[in-house]
Amino acid sequence: MAELDEEEVVKGLMTLHRFCCVKLRFFSSEISSISVEQAIIRWCCGKLLPGEIDKWRLLAAYRVSQGLNVQEVVIRERGYMPFVRTADQSLLQRHLRQDLLTNPEYSSYWYEWSAMVQFAAFYYHQKVFAEALSAIQRAQKIELLLTGQLERHTVAAIKRYHLFGLILRDDGDIAAACSVFTSLLSNCKDVLGSDDAFTMMVAKQSSSLWNRRQHSDRLLEQVRQSRDAKVRVWAPEP
Repeated sequence: MAELDEEEVVKGLMTLHRFCCVKLRFFSSEISSISVEQAIIRWCCGKLLPGEIDKWRLLAAYRVSQGLNVQEVVIRERGYMPFVRTADQSLLQRHLRQDLLTNPEYSSYWYEWSAMVQFAAFYYHQKVFAEALSAIQRAQKIELLLTGQLERHTVAAIKRYHLFGLILRDDGDIAAACSVFTSLLSNCKDVLGSDDAFTMMVAKQSSSLWNRRQHSDRLLEQVRQSRDAKVRVWAPEP
């Protein structure tokens, strides 16, 4: 069967839009996003077998994740958050129903891994740190189970690890973030070199983070000492 060209696809989408089967959104006179009405979704799902539903949910989530490779301003204008959350939840439900297979050739889980990495970055830029942390941790779990280790010695892997550290930092887990940035800086020096711009940025962020932790530790110690002093002053005589 011959593949449809772009003009035919757009014509078909416009026809579906005209009959209220799909909702199209436009950006700069081009179709920017497509959503299907809930009644149509329920009808389609009713025609699919359980295994087929999981497959199409995975592919839909992956497709949504790939659409996030655009400028942040455009993402906000298009209102992607509901689509990302729906896709994320569908992947989580699929994930809970199936056992992960420790087989790196089992491609469906690599699609899920890719989607979760993109969702984590999206959530982080939208400042939804708890959901960002959940997404990046699920991606790490998939990678670990499929390969037996977390890759840390490629540029792409280093940037994923950096994202993990940023999420931990901004979610308030300073101790865990310090640990990540310490190993991240070492990996950056090994892979990129000490003079690389990304390495120097990580070094600056790591230094700032450790200073923040030390300041926090000093404040906690002062609070503890103050509390102990009050206990000694107000403690009743034995």
